[in-house]
Amino acid sequence: MNFKDIPIGIDLGTTNSCIGAFRNGTVEIIPNQICGRTTPSVVSFCGEKILIGDQTQGKIQFLDEPEKIIYSIKRIIGKKSTEDNFNKLIKDLPYKNNIIINENNRPLINIDFNGKEENYFPEEISAMILKRLKEIAEEYLGQPIKKAVITIPAYFTEAQREATKMAGEAVGFEILKIINEPTAAAFAMGLGEKEDLERVDDLDQSFFLLEENKNKYCDNLKENEEKKNISFRFRWRNT
Repeated sequence: MNFKDIPIGIDLGTTNSCIGAFRNGTVEIIPNQICGRTTPSVVSFCGEKILIGDQTQGKIQFLDEPEKIIYSIKRIIGKKSTEDNFNKLIKDLPYKNNIIINENNRPLINIDFNGKEENYFPEEISAMILKRLKEIAEEYLGQPIKKAVITIPAYFTEAQREATKMAGEAVGFEILKIINEPTAAAFAMGLGEKEDLERVDDLDQSFFLLEENKNKYCDNLKENEEKKNISFRFRWRNT
């Protein structure tokens, strides 16, 4: 299998996002252009250009036009204004007064940019962030990236999961899996260390192993008094 056939992994975070790729037997965290291992999940419409992710660092003034700096969009992706906690989710956002509701109770971000008014769904903002992450990965790896796995909170609804998938597909990703963050954490903690694992129908069934592997990992640290990397291999069963 060529590396180009292997997807990248994306932690699409509320505050920051992270990209990883499996190379040379280990997961490599891909740095952005300013060598950051995480990239801000921020889109700025300040000035004459749209700045995204690492492009915003050190270049935007949060006090000038805070309503044009869009962050924490993950809070409302796939949500509707009729949901009980919607107002609570947006109350601390500086752009809350720019959020309008369409006829389907879906929120849009209203932006006045360069004299032109635009409305963006939350998944469109997320797509901008994913596009930037895709550019970072492609530049670092030196080749096009077409496949991705994206992590999401376990509490995400089906609508939020679908909106996240749509954001990824909008920038040209083939989304192989939308995976719960606790499941990803279980894998990272050494699930199946030194063993091949067969694919289960629902990867989230592996969540119950998180604490067991976490305790095992921490005990090893205390016993050996040194850090170590735990890796695992995943054997996919054809179904």
